[in-house]
Amino acid sequence: MCVKIRLIFALLSGVSLAGSCPFLLSQAHRAIVLGRVVDSSGAVAPGVDVKVIQKSTNVVRSTVTNNSGNYEVPGLFPGNYRIEAALSGFKTSIVDDVPVESGQRVEINHTLQVGKLTDSVTVTSDTEILDRANADVNTVISQEKLADL
Repeated sequence: MCVKIRLIFALLSGVSLAGSCPFLLSQAHRAIVLGRVVDSSGAVAPGVDVKVIQKSTNVVRSTVTNNSGNYEVPGLFPGNYRIEAALSGFKTSIVDDVPVESGQRVEINHTLQVGKLTDSVTVTSDTEILDRANADVNTVISQEKLADL
């Protein structure tokens, strides 16, 4: 009885390990961009919006710095990236053309400079009336187009 339980446990352990291998292998080629954001006096900057933008695809991964001013963006594909750090009242810090290779941990630190207040711009436009209860599409077809059909 005890041998059967050990055998079943060993088989289940082996199956669970084998099942996780493809997942682990698929993550092996991914990279991590991490760093710390401070202000011009060297004080940590929590709550900073950090964007990591893959330049070839314009895919954006976003995060926010923690209470220590640190950020980490895992799971990045190899390529060139642009890293932006932005916080209200400060100029946006941009590091462009950061090469990221497979399995690499790239550290990019930012120092935010005090910015000046700028005018705010509010963009408004008229929106079309949308009937959310009905998915019908209506259009007008001219007599000429109808004759062509």
